[in-house]
Amino acid sequence: GSSLTAVIHMSCHSFVKQLCQSHVIPNETIVSELITDYYHFPDVLKIPESKQDFYIVSTRDPFERFGSAFCYTHPQNQKARNQTSDDRSLRKRNIAAYKCFPTLESFAMALGRNIGECTNHARASIAGNVTDIPHLWGNYQKYAENIPSQADVYVVRNERKWKDWAAVNKMFDPSREIVVPEGGASHTRDLSTVQQPVTRNVSDEGRSFLCKSLESEYAIYFRLLERAANIDEKDIEEARNLRRMHCPSSTSNAANYLFSDFSTGALWFAWVLMGVVWFRRRLQAGRGRRA
Repeated sequence: GSSLTAVIHMSCHSFVKQLCQSHVIPNETIVSELITDYYHFPDVLKIPESKQDFYIVSTRDPFERFGSAFCYTHPQNQKARNQTSDDRSLRKRNIAAYKCFPTLESFAMALGRNIGECTNHARASIAGNVTDIPHLWGNYQKYAENIPSQADVYVVRNERKWKDWAAVNKMFDPSREIVVPEGGASHTRDLSTVQQPVTRNVSDEGRSFLCKSLESEYAIYFRLLERAANIDEKDIEEARNLRRMHCPSSTSNAANYLFSDFSTGALWFAWVLMGVVWFRRRLQAGRGRRA
């Protein structure tokens, strides 16, 4: 999401909106010209009162989004990046938020095992019920619930950021040339040169606990993709494959999309097959009673 602010004129929080007045965008696109508000933590709760005609949502696979959010705001990583806040109370709250979780693995284990207050904290955080890990609080549920049902929705997937950005702009003005930042992702935060002590490494058991806890986020994420005007079935299948890669033991994805993946003919065949099985069992039961 932060890299997109480089190509959006009005990309300032509501409490510093005046800063965007001097924000100059080279080769500004039609979508940037149309955008009037920017909703990032904590502004997500302002969406209902906005009543916009359309919304563009920056998305990312929920498993990857969680890992990125957890590691980015971890106090040990902030210290390694020399990005600790000048606000002493904010630093103390951040340290307290991660007190139980020196690693991502420890957070995952707290989700799946009952270890008292740390488990309560982990489950509340990943459910978006507490604000001390901000990007976990600002989850897909809060965005999806607050976007008006009559509004058009477009998404820009982190995995296909500039491809989606160009496609959405073309939907608004097919004749206009779209110039993405040089190098494609050059405006994305580059942390490759920073040795961060807290990584996204997690065991298979920890992964399974995370995936289980992210099931509702995944369900909302896929509904958001289905609602988006610029996303087709091929894009959704790509997202499913990415989920299978991160959560290979998860079965809810297949269950959620069982009916949407079948053709009408396949569904008809499935119902006929169940009817045949039911009829044979009834027939066998009748023969058994007569015998």
